[in-house]
Amino acid sequence: MVRRKGGPAGGGTPDTGRSELSRMNPIPSDRGSQAPRVDSRASPAPVANGLGAIPDNPLLLRARRAAEILAISPRKLWELTNRGEIPCVRIGRAVRYDPNDLAFWIEKSKKQQSAR
Repeated sequence: MVRRKGGPAGGGTPDTGRSELSRMNPIPSDRGSQAPRVDSRASPAPVANGLGAIPDNPLLLRARRAAEILAISPRKLWELTNRGEIPCVRIGRAVRYDPNDLAFWIEKSKKQQSAR
């Protein structure tokens, strides 16, 4: 069982669900009309222009997710990747797939099939 530091079993105040930062820097509730305090160390909000990753729209996909999107098995995806038919991005030993490359590959496959 994993216990949180500072929880009842850790010998401190009970964990009330507040973040570590809010416990260290409590903000009084009677601030009146003052602007809310902003933590300058917080990461910026994700942007949709390709400069930042958006959780619902990742820049690269893992093999299992790419196979789901293509509606093929992960094994078939590996076969196509190893033959060089589907482009991939290798980062060390990790293999990732660009969603734009997958969409281009689908369109290319459609055109090849209709030309037959």
